[in-house]
Amino acid sequence: MSRALIILIVIVGTVIGAAAIGVLLRHLVGPVLRGVIQAIQFIGLVIIELVRDFLAACVHLLVAILLFPVILGALTLGRWEASARMVSGLRDRFCCVGRRVSGLVTKTAVASTQKRRAPRPSGKPGEFPGWRVIGELQSGGSGATLHIAESTNESPPGSPDRVVIKCFDTTQGTPLGHMIRESRALEGAKKLGLIVEHNHDEHRFWYVMPFIPGSHLADTVAALHTDGVQLSHSDVSTVLGWQRDLLAVLGTYHNAGLWHKDVKPENIITNDTGAHLVDFGLVTPLQSAMTLTTHGTEYFRDPELVRQALRGAKVSEVDGARFDIYSAGAVLYYMVEGTFPAHGNLSRFENEDGDAIRWVIRRSMADYHQRYESVAVMLADVSFLAQAKLPRLVRPADLPSFGGETNIDPMVSTLLTPEKSARTTRRRPNIEVTDWLSGAYRVHDGVPGAQTPRPDAFSSARQSREAARAARIARRDARRARRRSSLRGFAAFCVGLMVLVAGYLTFLAVGMREADLPVMATHVRQSLPIGQGQVLIVSDHTRRLAATNRVAKQLQDSGWDFTTDTYLEAAFRKGLPLNGTASDDFPHISRLLMKEHGLAAAVVVTAPKDDPNGVEAVFVTPDAMDVYRLPGLASEAGDVQSSP
Repeated sequence: MSRALIILIVIVGTVIGAAAIGVLLRHLVGPVLRGVIQAIQFIGLVIIELVRDFLAACVHLLVAILLFPVILGALTLGRWEASARMVSGLRDRFCCVGRRVSGLVTKTAVASTQKRRAPRPSGKPGEFPGWRVIGELQSGGSGATLHIAESTNESPPGSPDRVVIKCFDTTQGTPLGHMIRESRALEGAKKLGLIVEHNHDEHRFWYVMPFIPGSHLADTVAALHTDGVQLSHSDVSTVLGWQRDLLAVLGTYHNAGLWHKDVKPENIITNDTGAHLVDFGLVTPLQSAMTLTTHGTEYFRDPELVRQALRGAKVSEVDGARFDIYSAGAVLYYMVEGTFPAHGNLSRFENEDGDAIRWVIRRSMADYHQRYESVAVMLADVSFLAQAKLPRLVRPADLPSFGGETNIDPMVSTLLTPEKSARTTRRRPNIEVTDWLSGAYRVHDGVPGAQTPRPDAFSSARQSREAARAARIARRDARRARRRSSLRGFAAFCVGLMVLVAGYLTFLAVGMREADLPVMATHVRQSLPIGQGQVLIVSDHTRRLAATNRVAKQLQDSGWDFTTDTYLEAAFRKGLPLNGTASDDFPHISRLLMKEHGLAAAVVVTAPKDDPNGVEAVFVTPDAMDVYRLPGLASEAGDVQSSP
C-alpha cells in the first residue's frame, strides 16, 4: 500500500512539476524571450532607419548640388516662381529627413510628419464599388483613365458582364474643366442608354459604359494598308459597311437632338458585327445655349467649327450635325486612303477608290452650306455603294442623292439600325430572366457588337465561385502581408544582433587593450641593447637574488655604466607606484626619476607573470620601455632562493 502511495505521489508531483514548468515557460520565459527579441528588432529597425535616412540625405544633397546651377540660372532669367519652387522642394526634402530622424526619439515629429501628408481619397485608385477591375485601356487626351471591369453582386440590375469605366481623378492631375465637360455630356449619353451608372467621391468622378470588344479603326485600317497595294473589292465593301454603321449611329444621335463632336478613328471600334462609335465625352445638345468650343481632333474637325467658335457663336446658332458629317467624311477618306485628310476637301486621292466614293467624301467635306444637309442623305449614298457588287464602278450620277432620292431603303429613311457589313450575322439578344415573379431580366448582349457570353443559368453557383475566389485572394494577400512583416522583422533582428555582437567584440577588444597597458614589447634576445650612460639596476625578484649580478655583467658588456647605489635605489623605489612595473604610470614616473637623478636608463629585474621562477629585465629609456627575457639568465642566476 505504501509503495502504491509513493508511486501516486511521484506521478502527481511529476504532473504538478510539468505544469509548473509549462506555466513558467508560458508566463515568464516566453515573455522575456519575446521582449529580448523585440528589443533586438527595435535596435535593428533603428539602425536600418538611420542608414536609410543617411542615404536619403546623401541623395538629397546630391540633388541640391545639381540643382544649384539651375536655381541660379532661373534667378538670372527672372523666373522667381520656378526658383522658389525648386528651393521649396529641396527644403521639404531635408525637412522630411530631419523629421524622420527626430521621430526616432520623439513621437511629436512623427505625428507632425503625418499631418503634412496629403489627405488620401476616400476611394482607392483602380477600385470602384460594385465592379472588379480586370484590365486597363489606353487613355486618350481627356486626362482620364480607362479600366475594363466585370460586374459583381453589387452591380446595378441588368448590368453587362463586362464594362469600361472612365475615371477622372484630381489627385492624378486631371483638369477640373475636363471633368465638368464630361459630366455635362452624361445627360445626352443617358438619353441614348449608353451609361450604366455614374458616381463620384471626394477626388474622383467616373461613369460606366458597356464594353465593346474589337480593334480601333486606326489599327484595322493600318493593317489593310500595310502591303501598299490597292484595297480589294471585298475590302472596299467592308469599309463602306463600317461607314454605313457609323452614319447610322450618328443618325441616332442627331434624331435625339445630340451632337457627338469627336468622330475620329480612335473612337470607332470594329469587330465581326461591324463598326461602333464610342467615347461620348464631348456630346452636346444641338440646341444648347453654350458658346462653341474647338474641342476635337485635328484633321477630323471641321475648320468651319473653328471659325464659328472664334466668332463667338452659340451652339444653337449652327447646325452641329453638319460638323459630324464633315468628320464622317474625313473618316471615310482615312479608311480608303490609309492616311488623314491633311487639306480637308482639297486632299489628294492616291488610291483607285472610284468616282462615286470620292464624290461622297468631297461632298461630306465641302463647305458648310454645300455638304450633305443631313446624315440620312449621306447614309443613302453609302448604303447604295455598300450594296453594289463593284463599288468602284458606280458613277456619282447613280447615287440616290444625285437624283434627289433619299428613301431607297426604309432603314435609311427612319435611321434605324442598318444592315450590317458583309461579315455581320443577325442574332437575337441573349436575355436571362432573373426574377420570374416580377419579370425582371438581364441582357447579356445589350450593346451591339458585344460578344455573347456562355449560357449561365446557375447564378448562385457563379456567385459562390466569385466569393470563393475573393476569399482566396484575401487569404493570399494576408499571407503576403505576414510574409513581408516576418521578413522585415527577421532582417531587423539580424541587423540588431550583428550590432550587439559587434559592440560586445569591440568592448572586449578595448578591455584587452587597456589590460595590456602599458604596451611593452617582449624581446627574446641574447643580450641587452648596446648604449652608454649610467644605468640604475633595481632588483625586484624575490626568488632569484643573484640575477641582478648577471644583468649588471651584461650591461657592462653592452657599454653601459651601471650603479647599484642604495640611495638612488631607495629614491627610485619611493617614487614608483605600489604595483610596480604593472602600473600604467610606471613609464612616466620612471622617466621623471631618471631625469631628476641624471640617469640614462633604468633596469628593473623581476619575475614574469607566467613564470615566478623565471627572470626578465624591464629596460626603461627616455624614448621607450621594453621587456627582455634573456635565454639562460634564469639558470645562470643560481638556485631558487626563498625570500627573507
